[in-house]
Amino acid sequence: MSTPLKHKTLFLLSLVTFEFSVYVSNDMILPALNQLYSDFHEPLKNLPLSLSFFLGGAVLLQLFVGALSDRFGRRTTMFLGSFVTLLGNFLAAIAPTIHFYYVARGFQGMGLCFISVAGYACVHEIFETKEAVRNIAWMSSVSLLAPMIGPLCGSGILIFGKWNDIFWVTLGFAFISSVGLYFSMPESLPINKCVPLHIFNQIKSYMGLLKNKNFFFAGLSYSCIFGALMIWISSSPLYLMKNQESPTIFALLQIPIFLAFILGNFFLRYLTFRYSVLKCYNIGYFILFVSAFVMLFSGFFASHLTIAMIFAMSIYNFGYGVMGSPNYRLILESTQTLKGTASAFNGFTVFLISSLCPVFFSWIYHVSSGSSFAFLGSIAALLFLGCAFRYFFVRFRTG
Repeated sequence: MSTPLKHKTLFLLSLVTFEFSVYVSNDMILPALNQLYSDFHEPLKNLPLSLSFFLGGAVLLQLFVGALSDRFGRRTTMFLGSFVTLLGNFLAAIAPTIHFYYVARGFQGMGLCFISVAGYACVHEIFETKEAVRNIAWMSSVSLLAPMIGPLCGSGILIFGKWNDIFWVTLGFAFISSVGLYFSMPESLPINKCVPLHIFNQIKSYMGLLKNKNFFFAGLSYSCIFGALMIWISSSPLYLMKNQESPTIFALLQIPIFLAFILGNFFLRYLTFRYSVLKCYNIGYFILFVSAFVMLFSGFFASHLTIAMIFAMSIYNFGYGVMGSPNYRLILESTQTLKGTASAFNGFTVFLISSLCPVFFSWIYHVSSGSSFAFLGSIAALLFLGCAFRYFFVRFRTG
């Protein structure tokens, strides 16, 4: 039975609000971390652990959520994710110790698993291919507002309250979206397609995905592209803030980069009305390939110019906005495995590899004494590697 259009629209709005609440919980707390660590009498050198535990939670449940989604359905699994996210925000708001806070951050990060597996799988199952790609694209644009406005909102809350109040606000966002999902989210997985929970069969499914060359290379390609973005997010303060006195200027410099991603999604919407998903995917990768050369040129000849970095990363994020949604669709279509399992394994690969990219760059940063060329060169290298894996994916896909 088909889902009414008004319910589909409410479902998309509720899902994107829930996704935004998860992402913004990470971005709103950034300006409050100094206060938080001071209250817990923790050294500031441990600040990155806040993000590490958040991403660790995303990796921890990724493979299990796929099995749950294919056994109990997308709707039930999504509500479990809502509960975990609400719990994470509540525990973070009342955290009495830093270790308690870290556990809460892990629960918050787990919400990402349920969005990418149950939520996005449902979108792809209730919409036809191009419509699903367009919907995922604009949803990604909304979620990218989090790093643009999250720190500003967090700073505003700190004027009137403490860091705990930030999590009460994100708890409210998550609760409202959960209510919307309860009344609008359909069950897109038919009962006759639900599969029993068998660990051995699940491992066998994951091994089958590893042997699927289409799925393998498409996943590796996207992991490299996403990893490049993680290097920028985690390390750009090292370069931008040493040339800028005000953190506000640093925040403003990030706006054109994330705005470029949103523009890329709008351009993708235009392309989907004229070309196939694979053609849109290839156009996005061509832009990424060009951006890698721009980064190398900027790092070698204009490393002292902040505008050169911003320009290079804006081109990259524009291409990322074009290829992201088609890439996800092509990954799911590259295998006959249930979308819940495929989404889970792909998400696990992306989060695992991309979380290691900043660690790898920290070693390069130490060896190169923090040169700007090494910074942009590392991002460019990942883009070239992602484009290389994309070549193998297209080659195996077309035979």
